[in-house]
Amino acid sequence: MDRSPMPVSALFEVRVLVVEDDADLIESVRRVLPRSFRVTACRSARAAVAIVEAGKFFDVLICGYEMLEMNGRELHSSIADLDAVLARNALLIVSSRLSPEDERYFGDRRVRLIYSPFRSERLREEVEVLATHAMLALYRLERYVIQ
Repeated sequence: MDRSPMPVSALFEVRVLVVEDDADLIESVRRVLPRSFRVTACRSARAAVAIVEAGKFFDVLICGYEMLEMNGRELHSSIADLDAVLARNALLIVSSRLSPEDERYFGDRRVRLIYSPFRSERLREEVEVLATHAMLALYRLERYVIQ
């Protein structure tokens, strides 16, 4: 009998915001994530910020680093100003070396990085970890509010 823990995606609806200007990469991410995930994809970083600013709630942020309107650091910083929990549950897709400043920025904030090309299983595992963090944060908040 398999005793491995049940993934959080089997217990909760996980809302994922994917921000990437490459449509093919967005589709690759969609195919990898479990069908139970509710994925909102934006090809515009500014549109993604506007969605979060309007109050739409997400558990996990997946974004590219090299985007046209703003880079991954600028997007992450904008999201962090609006939703600190979402910013903590971010996965950055990187296809080239980060600058030392960006390495420090993402390292200080413990943003998870995945380098492209990536294995499907690795992306799925990273998102499951972030979804678990999001559910634990929500659980702690509910306990705090109820008490």
